[in-house]
Amino acid sequence: GEAGGEIPYTSFIALNSFISENQDVLKSFLKALKKAHDFIDNNDEKTVAEAIVKQFPSTTINSIETSLKNYKKIDSWKKDLQATEESFTRLQDIMENAGELQNRVNFNDIVDNSLAKEVFG
Repeated sequence: GEAGGEIPYTSFIALNSFISENQDVLKSFLKALKKAHDFIDNNDEKTVAEAIVKQFPSTTINSIETSLKNYKKIDSWKKDLQATEESFTRLQDIMENAGELQNRVNFNDIVDNSLAKEVFG
């Protein structure tokens, strides 16, 4: 929620070899995500809810619309999908406090924003 701040709940993980061998595929994937974000930004909540309701078969359009309104109200849609060190640290704090993280990892050792920077930067 709003109090939590930016947290990278959704991340995409790939081996360096996969990234270097599949640049075009990964850029296309990021462009599709950007297109989805643009759709959310440029349409009202009901239109978006109607477009995605099939992905949530046990949820009503009204419930999805309400969730979208809440997300937009607190500005939780990240405009560019580059991970930040601050958000990564916050995620590790949460995992550590929950007893799910034994060792912290250095942001620069595992995060590569180069493709996201190219698409969103």
